Amino acid sequence: SLKVYNNIITTGYMPAITVFGSGVSEIYNNVISDIYYEGINVTDKIPENTTPDLFPPPAGIIYNNTIINTDNGANAIKIFAYQTPLGHQVYNNLMVEKGTDYDYPAKGMYIKGDQPIKLTSGNNICYPDAASAGFVDATGKNYHLQPTSTAVNAGRDMSDFGLKTDYDNTVRPQQGKYDVGAFELKDGTTSPPGANAGSDVTITLPCDFVTLDGSSSTASGGNT
Repeated sequence: SLKVYNNIITTGYMPAITVFGSGVSEIYNNVISDIYYEGINVTDKIPENTTPDLFPPPAGIIYNNTIINTDNGANAIKIFAYQTPLGHQVYNNLMVEKGTDYDYPAKGMYIKGDQPIKLTSGNNICYPDAASAGFVDATGKNYHLQPTSTAVNAGRDMSDFGLKTDYDNTVRPQQGKYDVGAFELKDGTTSPPGANAGSDVTITLPCDFVTLDGSSSTASGGNT
């Protein structure tokens, strides 16, 4: 089978990863962002005058990818391939997309065909924006997870697929459960401290002092 893994693909036009055939393709631990079309596309495109034994239809096994802002914010994963008797499997993908009314089986994915598609999926999470995903620094394209992210420990157990590491070669799982997406949060990682001095205060001179409310600040780990 074909394996596509541990890639960072950003800022492009056509789908970041496209599969047209050749049987089973495993796609995992990839970080994909800012692509005009889908992040991952699996489509039946069998050459004429070929037989399934020579060029079998595609069967996508797509798991633990992080996909942000693809297909104009519509879909991260598109599968338009019904010919495989094996079916497709889609697990533990972290997506940041707005989605559409046509998404199936869940927001951020369009998995349909001219005929019913055999599909098994689960533990995929689609966030409406990067802030909701709990990334370390989405603006700087650092898509590692903060401890407060709901993607932490939210994944399917992928040991049956032999998934033992993430994009960084960090051992999976770290806390007894797999994280969703391409990055596994290292055990013991804490959130950076955050300073919040409250609402803006207008100072009118002369003024000897001003009081700021820092009760909403957070210490390392997210504690106030």
